[in-house]
Order: sequence, then C-alpha cells, then structure tokens
Amino acid sequence: MTPDHGLLVNTHSGNYTQINSGTLQNNAWKDNILIFRDAQFDEVKLKLEKWYNIKITLSQTGKSCLFTARLNNKSLTQTLKALQQINAFTYHLEGTQLNINNNQCK
Repeated sequence: MTPDHGLLVNTHSGNYTQINSGTLQNNAWKDNILIFRDAQFDEVKLKLEKWYNIKITLSQTGKSCLFTARLNNKSLTQTLKALQQINAFTYHLEGTQLNINNNQCK
C-alpha cells in the first residue's frame, strides 16, 4: 500500500479491499503541501487562489492540459515556475492579481 491508500474491511466476512482514500491530498494542507493530480487549469486556478489568497485570470478556460505535482512549502513564484516545467504558460503578477496566458495548452 502507498500512503494514499487504505483498507476497507468487512468485519462480518473478513474480506478486504484496497481503496484510494485521498487522505494524503486531503490532509496535505496542514503540512503546507500543495498537491495537483491530473488537474486542469481551472482546478489549478481555484487551488492557487485559495492557497495564496490571490485573484487569477486565465486567458482561456476549459483548456485540457493537466498538472500533476506535489509542492512542499513553496512561494507563489516557485509554484508557478514548477508548474511551467509541466505545461507551457506565461504569467504576470501585479499585487494580488495574477494573469495567466495559457494559450499554449491544447
């Protein structure tokens, strides 16, 4: 089993099933870990807005490029640079307003 898995046990029959519990992702915030699993830009936008208390504007919504990353205690700039390694995009940050040009996503 991995840290994000659990066992579902039937106490009557003794049978068990391994499940993906999502515990790691659900509890990562308390350890200052930001996790994306096959997240589209719209989901990344929502998480970043909440995590860093900023407002984000995407040049295009509904784009299908996916992000999978685990970022431990990173600043906003470090997070954006890490995400740029996964999918091409540019950004401009002014105060608490972040504009992301994600036209490169297919």
